[in-house]
Amino acid sequence: MESRTKPVQLPAALGGGLLLRRATSADCDALTFFNARIHSDDGPDKPDELVGALAHDMLSGNHPQMAPGDFTIVEEEATGRIISCMCLISQTWSYAGILFKVGRPELVATEPGFRNRGLIRRQFEIIHEWSRERGEMVQGITGIPVYYRRFGYEMAMDLGGSRMLYEPLLPKLTDEEAAQYTLRKADLADLELIARLYDENQSQSLVKCERDAAMWRFELDGRDPKNVDRVDYYILLNQAGVPAGTVATLPNESKTALVIRSVDMQQGADNYLAARCIAHHLWRLMKTEAQSTGKPLAALQFMLGRSHPAYELLGSSLQRPRDPYAWYLRVPDVKVFLELIRPELDRRLAGSVCGGFNGKLMFMLEHTGYEIEFKDGVISAITSSSKQTWSEFDATFPGLTFLQLLFGYRSLDELERWFVDINFNDKAKLLIGALFPVHPSSVWMIS
Repeated sequence: MESRTKPVQLPAALGGGLLLRRATSADCDALTFFNARIHSDDGPDKPDELVGALAHDMLSGNHPQMAPGDFTIVEEEATGRIISCMCLISQTWSYAGILFKVGRPELVATEPGFRNRGLIRRQFEIIHEWSRERGEMVQGITGIPVYYRRFGYEMAMDLGGSRMLYEPLLPKLTDEEAAQYTLRKADLADLELIARLYDENQSQSLVKCERDAAMWRFELDGRDPKNVDRVDYYILLNQAGVPAGTVATLPNESKTALVIRSVDMQQGADNYLAARCIAHHLWRLMKTEAQSTGKPLAALQFMLGRSHPAYELLGSSLQRPRDPYAWYLRVPDVKVFLELIRPELDRRLAGSVCGGFNGKLMFMLEHTGYEIEFKDGVISAITSSSKQTWSEFDATFPGLTFLQLLFGYRSLDELERWFVDINFNDKAKLLIGALFPVHPSSVWMIS
């Protein structure tokens, strides 16, 4: 697969005998080993083969969304040794059903002895330019606390969230009840069902990652078995052998639990009994896996986001609720993104107490002002504002905190409690509450 962009000022000498360039297929083995070393939780001396398999799948040429040229490399000119790297995974997401392109930086890594030299910053400049050329309106990264804020990112959308199930609380089923719904391993003939139920069940998420047939095929049959992001898909069957849902597990994600990545149910199924059968059958699969591999698996981890029907259906069987972490998101042009989602903003306003509003909402984030003009309850214009003084705006937001509202992560009241330098008047409180309500997202990104 050929790369989708042209080099941006590459190769580039960085001084100190270092060269920044684009990766090629010849770098596959070296980059695989480099990422396995640097991303190992046990340190570079104990490479993580699961992360290595993830990198290799991205570099192999078989990934529907990736090619070696989507990686940047910093190397020693004299030896060719890799010092640092990063990649960009292009994908399409949707916001309330409105499609937009996203660039996902990943596998950000630098040798410990070469850190704090600006190598990551230089690569982010390249990656962001590639993303701009591809028409990507948002960049998103999952990563360590604090760090990515320095590159223009804000924690602004749910990431993860889970519940645990332990053996003493496993739902009790009779043999007759357990036989009502069973699981079988999915195969390529199930791709259409998997894709359809994914789309139907993801409709509750404000932001969703779109997946085409090629990506679904890769998820089901293309990843290395050791890839940390590989899923095992199962089809839930009723007693007549008719599909009633799908279940995806991440067998390589945790060393102590079997992680359930998705539970998508077919309309018309007995969801109460089906959820208990899923837990029952997955527990048996997990124990069989633990016995055959020696892995100390002792729990099921339902990693289904902040909220999910399965949490309600399994009730008190699920313990230790873990609130979501957060996506780092970057929106280079907020005005353009607001224009994109204007139909959804109009719909929200029409259903609020501000329906029919006439006037302007003026707000500022960082040092940039924006004006949204309304006529008869419909947005008529979104423009940049030339005003400079905070008192001239209806609302002002420190840093990039507005992105938390934009992506439904926090309410204005929540932000006010945490950031005392947020300011807004009564009009802004009503309009912002109507336009940007809290709405959770559970994005299963392309990796």
